[in-house]
Amino acid sequence: MNEENRITLILIDTCAFRDANIDFPGIVKSLLPSFFSTADEKGITLLTHPVLENEIHKHIEDSGIFKDYQSLLTQLRKCTSTLKHYKLDDVLLSSKISELDIQTKLFEAYQQYYQDAIRLDFGDPASVFELYFNSKAPFAMSGKKKAEFPDAFVFDATRKYLEKHPNDILLVISKDSDWTTAFNQIENVIICDSISNALTKISNIDSILSQEMLSQIFRGAYEEIISNAQQNVECECFELDDYENLNELEIESVKIDCVSDNFIPLKIARDSLLLSTNVTIKVSGYAEVFDEENSIWDSVDREYFYMAYADIDFTDAEAEVDCEILISFDFDDPENTAQVMEFHLLNQGNICIDCEGASIREIDEEELSVRVLREDKGYPRRNTK
Repeated sequence: MNEENRITLILIDTCAFRDANIDFPGIVKSLLPSFFSTADEKGITLLTHPVLENEIHKHIEDSGIFKDYQSLLTQLRKCTSTLKHYKLDDVLLSSKISELDIQTKLFEAYQQYYQDAIRLDFGDPASVFELYFNSKAPFAMSGKKKAEFPDAFVFDATRKYLEKHPNDILLVISKDSDWTTAFNQIENVIICDSISNALTKISNIDSILSQEMLSQIFRGAYEEIISNAQQNVECECFELDDYENLNELEIESVKIDCVSDNFIPLKIARDSLLLSTNVTIKVSGYAEVFDEENSIWDSVDREYFYMAYADIDFTDAEAEVDCEILISFDFDDPENTAQVMEFHLLNQGNICIDCEGASIREIDEEELSVRVLREDKGYPRRNTK
């Protein structure tokens, strides 16, 4: 594999899109939109093949986004009577939701990215069968892996294209060992196992930003990142991950412990950096949790006859949540000019608190009554959820 600092073409295996949840519009994460935007900014051309396009359309039904939408439709149908009873049945909204063809929308987003792509010929069956009968990659040594025929047509068409265009450098994105084995035999091919790693690679083409400059930008914006993270996390809700039958949870304080510098650059430009990383949060509060030791179990009815609860304090329990950060900077002085333009937490519900390693103690009745008295007198609880 030659000239790893230069990439002119990209070919993406279907499995790489599946790993990215086929989220072409960026509904949940910005990974795919950022990847295609960066490739376009770098002038890199996409390669596609009829086999890959048909596989993408077929596997959209396997994506989490498609399954979540189907689940939403099912739950709306189940809750029709409840929604009507509480006058929450918005006929227009329900109609729009049911009429949304999410599979078509996802595929249209895919096609939009590939509208200017090079579409390879389907391939020569004679060449593919020659690979098969001679047990050459992507077929197994036994020559009996008939399931690899679709990949073989993609490989054959790509190989012939590169033979005609020897100055091109192709980035192949796949974790499939058959793809890796096959494309390792071709010069001017670079192989990457995921779209995230490929994004990092193409973002640094032409040395737009060195690794040191990326670190400088992050360091320069770190205090502002912490401040933004703190403001965002104070608006979130939490839940305890370590206790069942939680009866009450009160959050007294949340504090950003750190933001990981092991970030993934999602989009690099001369004056901005979009990155993905995670935030570690320290959480303190108290809760009413199920007390199994003092509860009474009915072995006949297989249920608790009496359920006891205990009041506990927890201090410095830990929570982690992914985030995306957009930072602007001056190319000539990145560390001293870095500023946070946007900060987004990526949790899609309550943030789970892990109490393992936290300081936990039971609250006695006297202390609990003092807290209740303070609340009755109007003293606010900080970050009550």
